[in-house]
Amino acid sequence: MRVREIKLLVCTILVVIAAVVNSSEGAPYPEKSITLVVPYAPGGVSDTGARAAAEAAKSYFPKAVVVENRPGASGTVGVDYVANAKPDGYTLLWGSNTELASTLHVAKTPYTMESYDVVLYVGAVSNLVVVRTDSPFKTWKELFDYAKANPGKLKAGNPGEGSGLFLTCQLAERATGAKFTSVPFQGSGPVIPAVLGGHLDVGFLNVVETMPHKASGQMRVLLAFADQRPKVMPDIATAREVGINVVGGSSHAVVAPKGLNSEVRNSIEAGFRKALADRKFLDVLEKIGYDVQVKSGQEGFQIFKDWYKASGEIYEQLGIKPK
Repeated sequence: MRVREIKLLVCTILVVIAAVVNSSEGAPYPEKSITLVVPYAPGGVSDTGARAAAEAAKSYFPKAVVVENRPGASGTVGVDYVANAKPDGYTLLWGSNTELASTLHVAKTPYTMESYDVVLYVGAVSNLVVVRTDSPFKTWKELFDYAKANPGKLKAGNPGEGSGLFLTCQLAERATGAKFTSVPFQGSGPVIPAVLGGHLDVGFLNVVETMPHKASGQMRVLLAFADQRPKVMPDIATAREVGINVVGGSSHAVVAPKGLNSEVRNSIEAGFRKALADRKFLDVLEKIGYDVQVKSGQEGFQIFKDWYKASGEIYEQLGIKPK
């Protein structure tokens, strides 16, 4: 091949490569469906919120937002999957302050708080202590007095040792002198049938997960660990009202792998801001008692950092160290 022909071939190849690169860089986002990972099994508050958001997002993204459950290791399996995904905006996480912050104190996770990017803070929900309606415990006092007099006899379910609900249980024990046998699950979803089936004596769940079972008469809510009574449960007293100084809750955010380019990040934030303000989303979340309070990613990350610090102090007081 002559030198001139070689030069011409090289130039042609470079032009083609440049065209492909420019085309890729200029491609609108998203070109395909977005996967929204829930790091817990179906049925819990994270799953409920993510599915409502994905449904509302249909109106604001040109491609579908598809929810994918990846439970395991108290939510850390799902977080690790997203943290290690390509930062192209097609793999996102509907994460909570549990697996993104407090769990880091009790599990040797393959990620840190610097491994992910909070795109948008969603809101929070209050924690409750519940029993089956046919439980012999009619009031919070009966429950905690019995657990104090019979340490470890009652089995109390929670979504995992790194969860805010686990911490709520531990704090309630310390405040009242009660002692339960803690039974951690992989998310709140499995706790519900365990309580309803009589495999647990008591459950530490939140308003969202409990509301339908309270409404159907299957669960009795004994106490709310919140600053004020849940709007959907005005008949339930808060722990502080009865002299137990314990407040607990779960907060959520839309999270992405570290390294998103600014244009894609802005597109994700803009689309989800609209979705989280849509009545399709709000009607679902408000009906079940979730407090939607959308904030910027920066504000959300600070909320998680504050929870990381607070939960670390609690674990230190309890003498719980990473496994």
